[in-house]
Amino acid sequence: MSTETANPIYEPNPPEHLTMRESFAIMRENYMNAWTADAYREPYVVNKVLGTQFIIVAKPEYIKHILLDNADNYVKSPMQQTTLIPFAGNGLLTSDGSFWRRQRRIMQPAFHHKSLMSFADTMVSATDKMLERWHNYAGTDEPLDVWEEMTHVTLDIISRTMFGTGMNEVDAAFVRHAFGVISKDLGTPPYQDLLGLPSWIPRFVSRRAKKVIRELRTFIENIIAERRASGSEGQGDLLDMLLNMRDEETGEGMTDGQLRDEVITVFLAGHETTANGLAWAWYILSERPDVERRLFEEVHGVLKVRAPTFEDLKAMPYNKMVFEETIRLFPPAPAFLRKAIGPDRIGDLDIPAGAEMTIAPWITHHHHDLWEKPNEFIPERFSPENSKKRHKYAYFPFGGGTRICIGNSFAMMEAQLIMATIVRKYRLKLVPGHPVEPLSKITLRPRYGVKVRIEHQEALAEAAD
Repeated sequence: MSTETANPIYEPNPPEHLTMRESFAIMRENYMNAWTADAYREPYVVNKVLGTQFIIVAKPEYIKHILLDNADNYVKSPMQQTTLIPFAGNGLLTSDGSFWRRQRRIMQPAFHHKSLMSFADTMVSATDKMLERWHNYAGTDEPLDVWEEMTHVTLDIISRTMFGTGMNEVDAAFVRHAFGVISKDLGTPPYQDLLGLPSWIPRFVSRRAKKVIRELRTFIENIIAERRASGSEGQGDLLDMLLNMRDEETGEGMTDGQLRDEVITVFLAGHETTANGLAWAWYILSERPDVERRLFEEVHGVLKVRAPTFEDLKAMPYNKMVFEETIRLFPPAPAFLRKAIGPDRIGDLDIPAGAEMTIAPWITHHHHDLWEKPNEFIPERFSPENSKKRHKYAYFPFGGGTRICIGNSFAMMEAQLIMATIVRKYRLKLVPGHPVEPLSKITLRPRYGVKVRIEHQEALAEAAD
């Protein structure tokens, strides 16, 4: 591993202690800022609120036990369901038990490695379309918000791969607006959840969130109805695959309602989380020109002036390591919440029935016992030899166990292809003085976006040649 010392890209500054009132106020505004310093030092932290134990687990062996070894004892927490169910319905993100296993069996083939390979050209084409627009900004003082740009391109990609065609500007603007409202309004945990109160006590959902959720569901339902009515099959997009998939055990497919919930789930996972990861990557590369130069030299050495393909990814390992280290520092989903059905014991930790468990990639990925220089950006951590030394559950940006994100391979391929397509043409430089701060709601967004100026790569290309 590189021993070069660099300034931390973003260093968590957790408080040593918070009162309950302080903790609740912070959690509703930006929940990861309420995790105290002991969470980054200890294997677990236990707090008790109104008789309910809230346990933050950071030790990889304990995380593996919860997510894999004894996963049946830990269901989706009502705290997380309050956020997800209003828009994701009963999809993979929210369902449990036999229904979740059935849905996973039906959907898994659509995300098989061979299925995903066919989407690589679409990902590159959508990125090239974005770069045509960037040409007007290159070499000027006109800034771009690269977080918004990554949101646009990943939404275009998921639309093309899901429905076989890109969205028009009106529909794309509506979807971006809908997810923005959902993230802001549903990403603020209600006091009932923070106090561990029963799920039958009503939780408030804003009128505007209800409105955009109704509109989003209608939008997706109309697309599904049009595809069913047209009878068009064999298009090779994800919707076509999901319409025709059957449960290998029962032979049943999904109802339109189930299909709608899964399409909305894939839409969120297929553009929001990858867009966030890419935005953080461009911020980091702007701060670390040494890394950006090495990445360019690798990409340029493989591609020269042509576009990347799926087959090129193996020849660009540093590209992958850069993104893996990015989502270590800025995991797209900073926390997963579980509720213990029955009592359990993990090592010296006793877990009572009803305990609320927080498993936070953000904490584990920054834990001082697990990572050397945890707040520094060191892509070499993810070289094959260094990865072999690490516990599998010390790094889990896509979750773990049987419920690992079904689209993780899609997201990794998409991110690498977008990064290679962009870096071969342009450098992105953070606008001086622009504040960059992680905001944890449903996903980990940059609170103020990431404002950059665009520069051409000709000089580096000439030097490399």
